[in-house]
Amino acid sequence: MSTIVVISGSPSTLSRSERVLYYLGELAEQQGFRVKHISVRDVEAEALLYANFQSPKIKEIAGDLEAADGVIVGSPVYKASYSGILKSLFDLMPQDVLRGTVSLPVMTGGSLSHLLALDYALKPLLATLKSQPLKG
Repeated sequence: MSTIVVISGSPSTLSRSERVLYYLGELAEQQGFRVKHISVRDVEAEALLYANFQSPKIKEIAGDLEAADGVIVGSPVYKASYSGILKSLFDLMPQDVLRGTVSLPVMTGGSLSHLLALDYALKPLLATLKSQPLKG
């Protein structure tokens, strides 16, 4: 069974982004995929703040991403980009953690002017990790 990892970059527990990601996860499960949800809130703040590459949770997430057949990455739009905490998480991942993995970037924003954040911020981040980002 193929696995899709869903990563939420929202620091808020009550988040539109999180609701959208869980919905997409449910759709994937209905299509026969196994889905694993990961939130930036699952990672201890010290690991992110002090760049602890040896954190067991960071290693676990890296392993989940390397083994995934697909990845959905979502974030609210903050200052025309994805959340800083999501950036902190991906900064701790191996450079090619998503090599050959199809990814779906998802962002929620407050206005139409936030549309560009997907193409100019999140998709380039996923491409840097060697993923094959879909349109989003």
